Amino acid sequence: MNTTPTEHTARIEHACSVCAVPITPGTRYRRWRWFFENIAGTVKIHPDCEALLGDHFEAWDGDTLSEMLTGWMLSEQAEAAIARCSDRAVAAGWQALVEVAT
Repeated sequence: MNTTPTEHTARIEHACSVCAVPITPGTRYRRWRWFFENIAGTVKIHPDCEALLGDHFEAWDGDTLSEMLTGWMLSEQAEAAIARCSDRAVAAGWQALVEVAT
């Protein structure tokens, strides 16, 4: 189960749960909580990362985050999505992740 994502402005630096690029103070990000059996966690994500993953993220079926991301990075849509990313630091982080995955 997940809570509804909410939008926030960072007051302190966070690491994006998806790309690990810092979410710097003053930057907008989305946050939600997830619960599975007796485990809970918080996801903090750049809007660009959420947009990059698009439908792949919406269709996430419970694989680990790592498995879901690896599947996306190996998909045909990854390169085009990274090219459309408006935050060049996030795009560079994603490009490095794709190179490691392939």
